[in-house]
Amino acid sequence: MKQRRRPARRPQRGARRYEVVALPTLRGSTRGAYVRHQNLRQAREFRIDRGRLVSLAVLMTLVLAGVWIGFDETFYVSVPGVTGQTRVPVDDIARASGLIGLHVAWANSAEVESRLLEALPSLRAARVTCSLPADCAITVAEREPFLAWRWGDALVWVDQDGVVYAVRNGLQDVLTIESSDVQPPPPGQRVDSDLMAAIVAAARALPEVRIFRYSAARGLEFTDASGYPVYLGTGSNMADRAVVWRALREDLASRGIEPVYIDVRFPLAPYYGRP
Repeated sequence: MKQRRRPARRPQRGARRYEVVALPTLRGSTRGAYVRHQNLRQAREFRIDRGRLVSLAVLMTLVLAGVWIGFDETFYVSVPGVTGQTRVPVDDIARASGLIGLHVAWANSAEVESRLLEALPSLRAARVTCSLPADCAITVAEREPFLAWRWGDALVWVDQDGVVYAVRNGLQDVLTIESSDVQPPPPGQRVDSDLMAAIVAAARALPEVRIFRYSAARGLEFTDASGYPVYLGTGSNMADRAVVWRALREDLASRGIEPVYIDVRFPLAPYYGRP
C-alpha cells in the first residue's frame, strides 16, 4: 500500500523566507576589540550624564538665586538718600521719586529723574544712581527765584528761564510782579517768552524798582517815588524807555509840573497826564 505524501506547503503571498545564518564567534583579538568598544561607549555615556548633572545644578542654583533676589527684602529700596536740596523737603523728593518699596531691579534712573522733574517743578535737575543690594541716591539742583508773581492772594516764584513753581520756605528779596487781571501760569509751565524778556529788560534798566505791576491793557508799570504811575508797556527796549522817563521827569520837575502819570510805552512819543 502506497503512502500518500504530504503536499508541500506553498508559501503565502507577501511572505518572505529567511535563512538562518550562523554568526561567527568572537575569539582572540576580535573579542578584546569588542569589549574595549563597549567600555568606551559606557564611558561616553557616563560623561554625558555628568555634564547634564552639572547643567542641572547650575540651573537650580540660578533659580534659587533668582527667587532669593526677587523676594528678599534686602533688595527693596527703603528710603533713598537725597542731597543738594535747600528748600524742597527731603521727604517730598523721596516720595515723588517712586523708589520707596521698589525692587532695585526695576529702578530705572532715567524714568525716576523725569518723574522728579515733572512732580517737583522747583527742581532744575535731578540725578539718580542705584546699586546693589538696594542703595539709591538722588542728587538734585533747585531753581533760584528771579521774581515773585502775586495774583490776588496767590504767590508763585519764577526763575530766570520763566519756569513757574511753588514758593517754599517763605519769601525772599526778589523782584515782584503784581497783577489783578492776568493770572500767572500754573506751576511747571513757563511765562510767555516776550513778557519774560520785557521783565528781565525792565529789571536791568531800572534796578531801583523792586515792584512792577502788569496788566493786559498797559503791560508793565511801576510807581514813581513821587507817587504817580509810569507806564512801560512790553518789549525789549526797556533801556530806552527808562532814559526817556528820567529825562521827562527832570524836565517836569524843573518846570514845577506834577504829572498824574508818565507814559513811555512809545519812547519816540512820550506823554504825561496833568491834574
